[in-house]
Amino acid sequence: MPKNRSIRFALPILLSLYAISISQARAEEQGLSSSDIDRMVQSIWKSKGIGPVGPASDSEYLRRVYFDLTGLPPSLDDAESFLQSTDTDKRSKLVLELLSDPAYGAHRADVLMGEIIEGRILNRRLPEESFRKYFESSFNQDKPYDQMVRELISASGDSSENGATYLVVTHQANPEDMTGTVTRLFNGTQYRCFQCHDDKFGDWKQTD
Repeated sequence: MPKNRSIRFALPILLSLYAISISQARAEEQGLSSSDIDRMVQSIWKSKGIGPVGPASDSEYLRRVYFDLTGLPPSLDDAESFLQSTDTDKRSKLVLELLSDPAYGAHRADVLMGEIIEGRILNRRLPEESFRKYFESSFNQDKPYDQMVRELISASGDSSENGATYLVVTHQANPEDMTGTVTRLFNGTQYRCFQCHDDKFGDWKQTD
């Protein structure tokens, strides 16, 4: 997966994990803390030979979080309220607020659909909108990721009623293409590469 796509997915996920960790009840449930996230990020920095920059200003943070989580800029009223607030936890609270905003699910749906479709021409005979609504509701309901994956790769029924079927139905004429999409999205493996040759970066063989 191209580097910019990895970053685009990683940042909202890290922000989401951070927001979860600041709630003690959820932190105990998930077994995560902000220090765990810090160690994860620092490990990546170390492997890349880089270090952190200075803290973002409130205005920079506001803009980045809004675009990363909702794909939209903050309203003037929201911006003024945040920038004028003296609450020491306002950044954490903002993340939690945006994660509960319907715009979060809509934005994540747009991003994930772009990754799944990956430039292919959409099947206009299938109800794309039901596919988008499936993602929107899944993200906004805080549906576990593993549950979403199982639903997507095993979906059945009418596509107009069950949007999760779009992934399976749109690939049904080409099982190899379906396998390539699933392994790329959910395993981080470019299956299409070793359809033609042995994997140069792993243990997969063309004969597999």
